[in-house]
Amino acid sequence: MEPLISTIREKKRNLIEWYDNLSLQNKLVLSYILVILIPIIIFSFIFFKRFKDNAISDAIKNYEYLLEIEKVGILKNINTMENVAQMVISDKKFIDFIKNRKESTTDELIDFNFNGVANILRLQNSNPNIEHIRLFTNNSYINEIWPIVFNESRVKNKLWFKKTNELNGRTLWYFQDKDDEVVDRKYNAIPENSAKIMLLREVNYPEDEHIGVIEVDMLLKNFFPKMYAKTPSPQSQILLIDNKRNIYMDLQNDFFKQNKLEITYISNELNKKINQNRGSFFLDNENKSIYVIYSYVEEIDSYIVSIISLKEIFTKISRMRNYIIFITIFLTVILSIITNFINSIVLKKLNALIHSVKRIRKGEFDIDIDVRGSREIGELAHHIRRLLDKINELIAESVNKKAVTKEAELRALQNQIDSHFLYNTLENIKMLAEIDGKYEISDALTSLGDMMRYNMKWTSEYVLLKDEIEHIKNYIALMNIRFDNKINLVINIDESVYEQEILKMSLQPIVENAVKYGIKEDEQFTIEISAYIGLNNVVIVIKDYGRGIDENKLQEINYKINLDDETFNSRYLNKDKTFGNTKNSGLGLRNVNQRIKLYYGKEYGICIESKEGIFTVVTVKLPLLILSGGLNSYEKNISS
Repeated sequence: MEPLISTIREKKRNLIEWYDNLSLQNKLVLSYILVILIPIIIFSFIFFKRFKDNAISDAIKNYEYLLEIEKVGILKNINTMENVAQMVISDKKFIDFIKNRKESTTDELIDFNFNGVANILRLQNSNPNIEHIRLFTNNSYINEIWPIVFNESRVKNKLWFKKTNELNGRTLWYFQDKDDEVVDRKYNAIPENSAKIMLLREVNYPEDEHIGVIEVDMLLKNFFPKMYAKTPSPQSQILLIDNKRNIYMDLQNDFFKQNKLEITYISNELNKKINQNRGSFFLDNENKSIYVIYSYVEEIDSYIVSIISLKEIFTKISRMRNYIIFITIFLTVILSIITNFINSIVLKKLNALIHSVKRIRKGEFDIDIDVRGSREIGELAHHIRRLLDKINELIAESVNKKAVTKEAELRALQNQIDSHFLYNTLENIKMLAEIDGKYEISDALTSLGDMMRYNMKWTSEYVLLKDEIEHIKNYIALMNIRFDNKINLVINIDESVYEQEILKMSLQPIVENAVKYGIKEDEQFTIEISAYIGLNNVVIVIKDYGRGIDENKLQEINYKINLDDETFNSRYLNKDKTFGNTKNSGLGLRNVNQRIKLYYGKEYGICIESKEGIFTVVTVKLPLLILSGGLNSYEKNISS
């Protein structure tokens, strides 16, 4: 079981791989075949099979109905012939004259001819389907009166005559291929297709005295009107099978010829399969194109059989089914051609996009993608153009970032010139101050030295938050010498946040700006620095309780620090009087904001809030980059 499942899975993978390797056009054609062509073909075979079965069933029912109508007509003709025969036998004057065993006078002959014979002729004329009414008598005293009365000597050698006499007055039904030559041909020319059925009965009057045999006959073409229809159908043929298994049919019907059937084969099959009063069967169970329906007529001890050809039904249905399948295949081909034409247009644009993407992959970011439109391909080209713009923008930012970094490194190198000389000189002055007991000067020199080391040691753009805070403390210590200890620095930062990575010298300019513009004369000045961790970011708040900023000035500063470089340079560095001079306009804060956005992204930076005469708050938003245990979470974020 397991190997079988593995084999199925392998074949499934191969099939999926084969499908994936097909071109778009081949996939569409395959989809048309699977979704349209094959279902319609399967549906056509199922539908037309049911349709064929229904058509065959309807045809069979129709021919069964026609056969029953034929049987009703036969019974009607049987009843007519029996009535005529009975009426002849019941004509007392006619029978009395026939049984007379003496010579008839002239008057009796004239009377018999004008009354008895005339009555029989009128009876025949009133039933046009009856061909003959004949009485064959053994009375030698009776002269033959054509076409009614004949002498038995004419028919005594006929088989039917002998059988009739053996029945003792019972009716005999007898079939003949052609009419009898009762009289000479010059008086009674035998017509073609003169097969007939005869009602024969012995006439005994009284019962023990043989008078003769009465014959009432009818041509089969009148007895079986549908068998000898004037417009024979090539789809069916009605036959008669008598009690001797002889077959009678209309020889002018082309049914057997058109369907390539042999009478002998039909006769053998019918003799084998007809075994009850009524029924039906296929003539050949393998080739079910000929269907046989039969019904027994007890009165004449015969079967009427309807042989039906279903080939025309099969042909029409098959032709219709094949026509629909052909139309489906034709429409599928046309659809494939149209799809191929449309795809050639679409794929032309798509190939142009693929070529452009390959050039982009090789580093050509200045190409023009000449594919337009508002639909899918045009929209894809539009987004690729926007992607190129973004790539070029990021390249420009990267170049600027590298330029800024290089500039900072050069500045650091310049600042490091003779740094050891400056540090040693400050240490010597500090020692002299301590010897002389000038401890305040000694502390100031210590803070100044730490600040110089922090500024001159520019090995990286990034430092820990705690290092930047220490630098700010040294700066405030020096500023307190100038402002006579009026500045209070309050730090509210959790120890865990001290490990946050920030840009070097990103907070000190903000604090310096607060001291420069916020301190009031003769009043204590408090600067409060706090930090907290937000959702994937760190927020550092620098708040001073000083002069504050009026509302118009605050809007102008916030506007300036968020301007792009090109607009800012054109409006402020060129001193556009509409917006005022760049002096005292937040240029330092803008530089801090631009550095943060450059290194961390546009969603980060600073914003300023203030209320004149009360406070000013600068909020710095940075990505969460806690450095602990030697693992840089920033690197983790980049890798993820």
